[in-house]
Amino acid sequence: AETLLSGRERRDLRHDVEDECAKFGAVIRVLVPTPSDEDVDKRRPSKAYVRFELVDSAKGAFQLMHGRTFGGRRVEARYVSEKEFEDADSKK
Repeated sequence: AETLLSGRERRDLRHDVEDECAKFGAVIRVLVPTPSDEDVDKRRPSKAYVRFELVDSAKGAFQLMHGRTFGGRRVEARYVSEKEFEDADSKK
C-alpha cells in the first residue's frame, strides 16, 4: 500500500489495470484509491476497482486477473456492489 501513496504510482497502476481489463471489453472506469495511513501501517493489500460496460467483460477479466501475479504481487479479484464502487470513488 505504501507504494500507492504516490499519485504517479496510482496513475501507472490504473493504466496497467485498464489496459489488461480492456482486452475483455469496454472499461467504464478504473479506480485506485489512495491507501489510508492505517492501510500502510497494517500492510494491507492495495485495491483497484474496475467498472465494465458489460457483465460478460467483468467475468472474463475476473478469470484473467484472479490469482495472477501483477507487478510482483498476487491478485485477488472479487466482485463488489455498486455501493462499494461508489464509496471507493468518493475516497479517491
